[in-house]
Amino acid sequence: MPNKARELSLHVQKCQQTGNAPTLVLLHGWGLNKEIWTPVLPRLAEFAHIVTVDLPGFGHSSWQSENSQFDHACHRLMANLAHHLDGPFYIAGWSLGGLFATQIALDYPTYVRRVMTIASSPCFMARESVSISASAPCSQTEAWPGIKRETLEAFRYQLSTNFQKTLERFLAVQALGSPAAKEEIKTMRALLASCPEPAPEALVAGLRWLAEVDLREDLSALQVPLVRLYGRRDSLVPIATSAAITRYLPSHMPASIQFDASAHAPFITEIDRFVDTLNDFVLE
Repeated sequence: MPNKARELSLHVQKCQQTGNAPTLVLLHGWGLNKEIWTPVLPRLAEFAHIVTVDLPGFGHSSWQSENSQFDHACHRLMANLAHHLDGPFYIAGWSLGGLFATQIALDYPTYVRRVMTIASSPCFMARESVSISASAPCSQTEAWPGIKRETLEAFRYQLSTNFQKTLERFLAVQALGSPAAKEEIKTMRALLASCPEPAPEALVAGLRWLAEVDLREDLSALQVPLVRLYGRRDSLVPIATSAAITRYLPSHMPASIQFDASAHAPFITEIDRFVDTLNDFVLE
């Protein structure tokens, strides 16, 4: 176990009910922190014990050089969850947090009851083509939807010159397409400012993970149910990802859920439906 000085910051909020309420872990996305869940926490705490986590280098979590490796960052996160929680839990990750949640579900299936990804992808960067036929890999290919390479490269370059401006731009991209974009940007900006600024190294590593981590082929090994939520207006994780991912999933996995009025943050845009969906998620 990591020592106390190096543990991740864990924010735990329990529902008013006592007894056997399920534990639900929530992971935030790139550039933000656990406070992004603040608007929805009181509603979720009505039916679950909620644990929100600052990913390494974000919010109140410290950054260590070895965290630059995605596998190590996931292991550090899981070590802290295991230290703080008594038993198995449900885990939901938004955007980059969904990549963490998926890896944790793959590596620690005895700890995870179900995993949910929210506006997330097992492979964030667009790929020109992927095989859709295992028996004839060269005869039939299809493009993988995602963030354009040049977009991620632009963000990486801007980080080296003005990371605060880069975060502002990223908030705008996340809200792009939402019917309440200005209000959502204002909300996310305020929540971002409520915690310490992210470590520059964490921002750089996070963009690299978004560009390089590819868990598509690993999905067939998932031993726990995966529930996927998408915003139909999302410009970062295109709705086409919902269909493209199915060829990598076991046939028994639940169908995806689409939020028609949402872009990249359905838990802000369509809060009532989001809460209902998570209630169903932990009820199994």
